[in-house]
Amino acid sequence: MKLTDWFDYQTIRELRFLGRYPRWLRYEDYTLGDDPMPRTKFRIGFDHIPARDRIPSVENVIWRLMREGNYTSVSLMDSLGMMAAWGPKLFKPTNEQWEAMEQVEIGLPIRDYRQPYPVITIEIPDASRSRLAREYGLPLDGAPRYVIVRHRQGLDDADTISAYTGGPGSRGQEIHYLMQEKAQNPSIETALQRDATPTGEGRNNPLFRYGMVANRAAFNLCLLLTHYGCVLQPTRYPNRAEERNARNHGVFEAIKMVQNIVVRGPRVSVATGETHAGRTPDPHWVKGHWRAKAGYGARRALGETVPLTFVKPYLTGGDRVVGDLGDSLTTYNG
Repeated sequence: MKLTDWFDYQTIRELRFLGRYPRWLRYEDYTLGDDPMPRTKFRIGFDHIPARDRIPSVENVIWRLMREGNYTSVSLMDSLGMMAAWGPKLFKPTNEQWEAMEQVEIGLPIRDYRQPYPVITIEIPDASRSRLAREYGLPLDGAPRYVIVRHRQGLDDADTISAYTGGPGSRGQEIHYLMQEKAQNPSIETALQRDATPTGEGRNNPLFRYGMVANRAAFNLCLLLTHYGCVLQPTRYPNRAEERNARNHGVFEAIKMVQNIVVRGPRVSVATGETHAGRTPDPHWVKGHWRAKAGYGARRALGETVPLTFVKPYLTGGDRVVGDLGDSLTTYNG
């Protein structure tokens, strides 16, 4: 896959300009009137960029989007700019990895979130995408296939996570998330679920709920890649011309996990199908979670990556589910 599958070459060249100077966009805190609840506003500026590198046509597009109030497109251009400038990165989880990561609640504060690259594209496995489309009543050809996760550190008033769920083949169906640590967002999970509450804006929007689940899985996968290791799979080109051509067209670099992370492990007797309570429950997931290890408060205050403990989700009644659900032999070395 390559960026020219999404955009023409001229657009990619213009996006690279934004990625080389990410401070053109800043997210800042503000309050509205007597309401003490902190909010986020966009601040745009290009004066810090050398005149020789500026592209007025791109700047004009962004100013127009700001005047129209199309802030989601401005946020997406930040992510795409970083992809174009520094090379797009793609991770393809297995269906089992993706399904398990849907079951992990992210109770971490946003300041503890990390991912190995500023922008990562996660491809939703076909089986999981079909299942989510059925669950939320979306047509399969309108169910987004990709989640683009952008993590901004040291650029704004607080660390910012933005996520775009959409991409080619989604028939224009897309959802944007933007989250910063604020009083109303004590954790990533709170920020994800806030608009899906009975009074939230997304309560009756199946696409929104699809995006919420997809983002939870994508954030968890990024945390796994950070804390359990990943590498870029090298692509060998026959000559430098081919390599340069691939770079110009934005060929995605594949991310590979260092460990073969498999999250599974039914907690019932396979021989009898009975639990300790003497009955067989319907197969269901018990949710996992992340927590920061104790004793790293000073390092966390400095913005350093602190070790996390990953409590895996597990499947009860797994002996009654068709498929290979044997215990994983994976060792976690976080």
